[in-house]
Amino acid sequence: MKILFILLVLLITLNSIFCEVFGEELEIREDSYSNDILKRQAVNTACVCREFGINCNLSTVCTKDCRQELRAASELDCVFPFQYKGVWYDTCINVDRTEGIFWCSTDRIFNYKFAICEQECPLIARNLVKDDVDESHTSCRKAGNGWIGILPSVDSIKEILDLHNNERAIVNPTAADMKVLTWDNDLARLAMNLAMTGEFGHDCGNCRRVLSKKDIYNGQNLYASWGSTFKEVDTWKSAVTAWIQEKKDWIYDIGSKNGQVVGHYTQVVNSGARRIGCGAGNKKGSSEEIIVACNYATGQQSAKKPYVSGTPCTDCSECSTNLNACKCNKICRHGGTLNTKTCTCTCLAYATGPECESLLCDKTDDAYGCWNSQDPNLCNFSNTKPLCPHLCGSCSL
Repeated sequence: MKILFILLVLLITLNSIFCEVFGEELEIREDSYSNDILKRQAVNTACVCREFGINCNLSTVCTKDCRQELRAASELDCVFPFQYKGVWYDTCINVDRTEGIFWCSTDRIFNYKFAICEQECPLIARNLVKDDVDESHTSCRKAGNGWIGILPSVDSIKEILDLHNNERAIVNPTAADMKVLTWDNDLARLAMNLAMTGEFGHDCGNCRRVLSKKDIYNGQNLYASWGSTFKEVDTWKSAVTAWIQEKKDWIYDIGSKNGQVVGHYTQVVNSGARRIGCGAGNKKGSSEEIIVACNYATGQQSAKKPYVSGTPCTDCSECSTNLNACKCNKICRHGGTLNTKTCTCTCLAYATGPECESLLCDKTDDAYGCWNSQDPNLCNFSNTKPLCPHLCGSCSL
C-alpha cells in the first residue's frame, strides 16, 4: 500500500512537470503540436496549461489550445484603452509574451480574453487615419528625444477644472446651455502623448479621437513655453490663463473683433464641451521646453457662438447655480440628440444605451436613397450622415 502511494505521488509530480513543459510549448508555439504531445495530452487529462496565469483543463480547453478559447477573432474586437496589471494601455502590447507578439484585451479591464495584433499600433487606430498617409493616430506616436510625458496631479486637475468652469460661469452674454466641465483620463493620456512628441502643433481631428469613443470629435488647445521650468503649481494655470486672455479680442456673434486669435478662448467656453483631459511634455536641458495640451469632448463648432445666449440654466434638468451651468454632461453618440431639460439622449435606430453608445448595425439598414445618392459630400453633412450608418462608416467604427 505504501509503495502504491509513493508511485501515485511520483506520477502526480511527473504529471505536474509535464504540464509546466506543455505550458511553455503553448507559450512558444502558437498552433502546432507534436503527435507525442497530443498522445500524452489525451492521457494526462488532469494537466493544466498556463496562459496569463490561467489554468485550463486539458480534457476540455487545452485539447484545442489554451489561447484559442480565449482569443478573439480579430483585434478589432479589442477595447482601447485597456488596463492590464494596473497599467492603462492605448496601444497593443507585448508585455508578458516571451515571443514578442503584440496583443490587446477585449475587455476594458483585462479578463483573460484577448486578440493578437499585427503591430503595436492598433488596427482600429490605423483605420482612423488610413486616408492620410502623413498622419498617425496620436496614441501610436513616440516621445521626442529627451522628452517625457506628465499628467496633472489630483490638485492640478481640480485647478484646471476650476479655471475652466469659473470662466464658463461668467461669459458675456450669459449662457443658457452651459455645461459643467468634468475630467476625462482617456483624453488626458492622448493629450500627453501629443505633448511629449516635442512637436508644437495640433494633431489631426481623427488622430485625437479616443479609440473606445471614436465617433466623438474632440477639440484641442495647445500652449508652449521655452526657457522656463515646469512647475506643477504654475504650468497648468499659465496655460489655461493664456487661453482665457484671448476673450479681450472676442465679441459674441462676431468672433474676433480685430483679427487676433480667439479660438482657444472659445474652446474653453464652448457649451458643447462636457469633458476635458490635459497632459504635458517636458524636455530638460540648457533651455527647458514645455508643451501643454488639453483635449475637449466635444470640439467647438463656432467661434462666433460657442454657446446659446440667455438666462443661465434655462435648458437644464439640474443646475449648478454657483457655476451657472447644467450638471448634465452626457454626450449623445452616433447621431443621438441630448434633451438638456431631462438629461436624456434620443438615439437613432441603429444605436441604443444611455448615451447611444451601443450600435445595432445588424438590425438596421441605411435610409432609402443613401446608396443611390450622387452627392460625394453626403457623409460630410451632420444631418445626413447619421441616416446612412453603413455607407458613411458609423457601423464600421
